[in-house]
Amino acid sequence: MNQTKNKFESLLVLHYRLCRASVKELKSIGQQIADTLQYIEKYHLFPTDLSDSFREQLALICESGSNELKLEVSKGLYLYLGKVLFSFEESNIIKMEPYTRLLELNRTEFPYEQANDWGSDVEISNVFDKDLFFFMITRKHISLSIDDYQAYYTELRKEPFDINNCFSNERALQPYLFSKIESVLQDSYKTCNDYIDRHYSLIKRAFLSYHKDVHVYVQSRNYNAYLVMINVYEGSDSGVIIYPNIVDVMYRFSNVEAFDEKLSNSILTGINNTDYSRIGSIFSISGIHHELNHLFVRYSSNKELTEYLIYMLRGQLKSVSIIRDTEIEVNKEKYLLLFSKIPTVKELLELLNKGDDKVHNVVFRSRPNDSIVEVLKSKGVSFIDVMHLGRSLINNQNGEMIHWFIKERLDKIQIDDSYKEKPLGERLIRQLEECPKGSEGWRQYETIGGNIFHYLFENTFRNYTYEYQSYTSDGTQRRDLVVNNTFKDTTSFWQLVKNDYNANIIVVDFKNYREALNSDSFYIPTKYLNSAVGYFAIVFSRQGLDDTAGKEQQRLLLEKKLVLCLTDANLIDMINQKMNGQEPLDSLENMYYTMCKNQ
Repeated sequence: MNQTKNKFESLLVLHYRLCRASVKELKSIGQQIADTLQYIEKYHLFPTDLSDSFREQLALICESGSNELKLEVSKGLYLYLGKVLFSFEESNIIKMEPYTRLLELNRTEFPYEQANDWGSDVEISNVFDKDLFFFMITRKHISLSIDDYQAYYTELRKEPFDINNCFSNERALQPYLFSKIESVLQDSYKTCNDYIDRHYSLIKRAFLSYHKDVHVYVQSRNYNAYLVMINVYEGSDSGVIIYPNIVDVMYRFSNVEAFDEKLSNSILTGINNTDYSRIGSIFSISGIHHELNHLFVRYSSNKELTEYLIYMLRGQLKSVSIIRDTEIEVNKEKYLLLFSKIPTVKELLELLNKGDDKVHNVVFRSRPNDSIVEVLKSKGVSFIDVMHLGRSLINNQNGEMIHWFIKERLDKIQIDDSYKEKPLGERLIRQLEECPKGSEGWRQYETIGGNIFHYLFENTFRNYTYEYQSYTSDGTQRRDLVVNNTFKDTTSFWQLVKNDYNANIIVVDFKNYREALNSDSFYIPTKYLNSAVGYFAIVFSRQGLDDTAGKEQQRLLLEKKLVLCLTDANLIDMINQKMNGQEPLDSLENMYYTMCKNQ
């Protein structure tokens, strides 16, 4: 059963009952709403980014109902359901009509004075925002005169509305379409698993889709086109299972059914009735070669990586020779090999300025962050990274070159469990990219931001302890996330801020603004800083800082207060670093060094 559809419709019906309930019915209905939200969260069906005040009011109505609580919870649930309604994957307006009508029927059960302005303060950008489409199409009915409100009430009820039979059932997937998708995916999936078993048995568990539970969901689009969402679970190796119905309601990269298994990967693609070949590429030999390249570059020794680099360069008909362990010559140009660790900006500048022999070319395992790239560019130093070199060969139909080289060396690479970080990192990037900016997504952004911080830095502390929504001792200031600075490495950035800024606590603040932060908004987190907590904070800002905030950041630094800002681009860059075995904490040190250098 499609639990996304089922539970969303359950909330709509409970909202219908709540808006019409007597006081004595409120406790029971409130508890059913709480139970349904808990179920949605347990099985990760769609976001439940409800405010703290709504959850408090819902808890109160479960204890003792009142008409005042009924009004507040009804309004909160209306706003939540309206936002969720069009955030489902490519929801169709016509298919959603019963949902939109029911929400408006529910709202107008309340008198004009109580319900006329619900949703009027929802921020909608000039750019189309799918998550708020409900409020865009109903805005003309949100704030009305009392006469127009009564006319709207009557118009909504012209046609009878049967709450017990108002939602359509899912249609079965056409048999030919079902069998075609099943045949293509099962064949390609089996081919890939057999290929891994035959060639890479020593590291087979590290491949993302090797012998997993694969669940496939098909959604109808216009002109015989279909969206296909493929969810991959750790599970018990059930192979490829096609959901039998057209899925009108589903949330991207989330569960559709109630699975206890861990979602390890999720893929979206499209097909049409005349071409099914595209879906077969989801599980492909080329894709396996890409994973193989990633695993080898991520886990091989410096010696093996140097041999891999030389092999690929010679395959491009370049003349290559080894000068020493950390240096090669390519077409008579020297390349410095920086395989052990991508240096920080400070370390890189020291390295480039060391000695009389100027460095013109460097090689990394994987792409360095933007700060390093900018330094190299400013110094006229070119770079290549082995990960990208292998990826380019595979994209140019040379995957077999990669295959034969790595296959003979599988016993020489030591793969640990950190390969499991890749699917989590990719999911976090997708969640961040899809989180709506502005007031409607602030709660979701805090959750995603906290999860990203944990993912990036949890292993850099001896004892990772943290708290969300932490208040200061006088109760006047609320900090989004605080982390106890029990740094693990005495040479790490956390140790630096502990020594230089007395950072006993790491304060993290999430700003889900549509625009870059100005100086006033950027200054707010500094109110949390004091001699006990320390004078260091991190601000997550979707769009970064404007010029006024940048100047304020530099001014605070002169006052011995360090406030770093991480944009979406910074976070995505750091997640990619983590997936490639780099240390994202170095990016914070690079930002700090650049700030100091610019003083």
